[in-house]
Amino acid sequence: MVKRTAVLLALVALVTTFPASAGSYTDTEDLINELDRPIPITTVSGVLGKQASLPCDIRPLERDDAVYMVLWFKEEDNEPLYNFDIRGRQVAQARLFSSEKYFGKRAFFRATSHPAQLLVDDLRLADEGVYRCRVDFRNSPTRNVKINFTVVVPPDRPVIYDSRRQVKTNIVEPYSEGSDIQLICEVKGGRPRPNVTWYLDNTVIDES
Repeated sequence: MVKRTAVLLALVALVTTFPASAGSYTDTEDLINELDRPIPITTVSGVLGKQASLPCDIRPLERDDAVYMVLWFKEEDNEPLYNFDIRGRQVAQARLFSSEKYFGKRAFFRATSHPAQLLVDDLRLADEGVYRCRVDFRNSPTRNVKINFTVVVPPDRPVIYDSRRQVKTNIVEPYSEGSDIQLICEVKGGRPRPNVTWYLDNTVIDES
């Protein structure tokens, strides 16, 4: 994919992709009818090759309650891809399992953050999909959360040309006052499709 934009005068071109977003689920209602309610879903994204975090609120609503297990699933797979088992243990001594079919050693569950997070290193395109976090408590009904996870692919470095297709990324030659200048910013790759924004003295003059 190649994207080109042209303006008459510009000094700086900035390429942006959709930022990663994060969120969490906090259940403030009574959990008696938990199984009858739709599973809440959070949208999260991460950058290819970088680390991403999948949030899951594991805090019990009652003070005398406690987390027993946290299990992660992907889409319709009924086998958990990650287990965090603290039944009869402290958090630091939890039993951990990470399926080689999915994350293997690339995943680590951070239970002490709020919300808790499943950290995944070295993101791959195959990591994209819908995940479900299941939290089993000592007393309360099971809590489920879904995460719609997308992987962002960064575009190549933008290249600026003039009308003669000469590269002007770093230095633009002097021009006579009142003359026309045509600069073309070309960007290859990227998913989702990148946006190209032109600035003149920190002022946006073109977006496409």
